[in-house]
Amino acid sequence: MQTATGTATWLPHNSWVLADARATDLLYVSSDDNDRVGWADVFIFTYPRGELEGRLTGFTSPAGLCSDRRGNVFVTDNGAEDTIEYRHGYAIPIATLSDLNAFPASCSADYTSGNLAVANYYGSGDSASVALYRDAKNPPIIYTDPEVYIFNSCAYDSSGNLFLDGFDQTFHKTFAELPKNNATFARITLPSRIASYDSLAWDGKFITVIDGTHNILYRLRFKGTIGAVAGRTLLNGGDSLSGDVIVAAHDGGRNVTGSQLIAPSYNDGIVRVWDYPAGGDPKRALNFIDQPLGATVSEATTR
Repeated sequence: MQTATGTATWLPHNSWVLADARATDLLYVSSDDNDRVGWADVFIFTYPRGELEGRLTGFTSPAGLCSDRRGNVFVTDNGAEDTIEYRHGYAIPIATLSDLNAFPASCSADYTSGNLAVANYYGSGDSASVALYRDAKNPPIIYTDPEVYIFNSCAYDSSGNLFLDGFDQTFHKTFAELPKNNATFARITLPSRIASYDSLAWDGKFITVIDGTHNILYRLRFKGTIGAVAGRTLLNGGDSLSGDVIVAAHDGGRNVTGSQLIAPSYNDGIVRVWDYPAGGDPKRALNFIDQPLGATVSEATTR
């Protein structure tokens, strides 16, 4: 288990972040281990070195994470029906975005507008929804699709289009796009070779999905409502990758050259880092987080 060194700021609810964390890029990882008291938390590491810098507590069931162009980090707390916002490198929340009677699963920040999208598993009406927060502020605009029962993950591209994956009422996979400035979902058909997929991500050029069973990441291109494979990355050494996947993380997903892919493995409790798009064997791993699920890289705004 890694330990942290330096002067920590301890808070009454036991959240803490080292003071020097604010000057460096940070990797945030959520743990959804509700079986162990005190482990449904968010851990903070230096990026790319992976040194423990802090721990955020007080969540019911933290799930997906995302960060915006200012470096602020959002934690979707599935059990509390909230999304919590933190400044880069700070332990005290600065905002709580509430979406009552819904269960937030993941989030994505739109770099073109500053908006925040939160994908909900389902709500009180047994229907999935997307909560769109203008400039990441309450109240949200709610978008629903009667044919979608669960939204699992979401990702904006560089043009402000939102892509989502989930399940329909018969629990068949569904893939959809909410185009920028549009209120209607467009259902997209993916190639048959992608038998199962989740964990959407934007790599700076392509929307990607990961086949967690076979540990293959697919880069996708679209023509209307038809998706095609533009490339793929094979990932050795993973175990059923099913949490958030971050690609081109070190520069906010804007350039895929010489970047990295970060993926939590919920089953074996390891967060692995690969070169991207090369893939192959992982370059390093964090291996003391029980049931890691969400991950995001927050870039320091000052160097």
